[in-house]
Amino acid sequence: MSSFDIEETILIFKEESKSILTDFLHQLANYEKSKDVEIITKLMRDAHSIKGSAGIVGLSNVQKLAHLAEDLLAEVKTE
Repeated sequence: MSSFDIEETILIFKEESKSILTDFLHQLANYEKSKDVEIITKLMRDAHSIKGSAGIVGLSNVQKLAHLAEDLLAEVKTE
């Protein structure tokens, strides 16, 4: 049985989150131009992914921040 390597998991989290956040910024710029609500839906999924991954690696502050981002995006979506 293999043991859980938290350091390796955190490295994977960092790499994946960096990629998601880079795309997140591009999508925000696209939203500013088009106001396409589907972009907000994608951004909410991205924030949700980061929130879940942060929870797995025990980064509760990142998890809380991602949750706040989800909430803000939900408000934008309903406007």
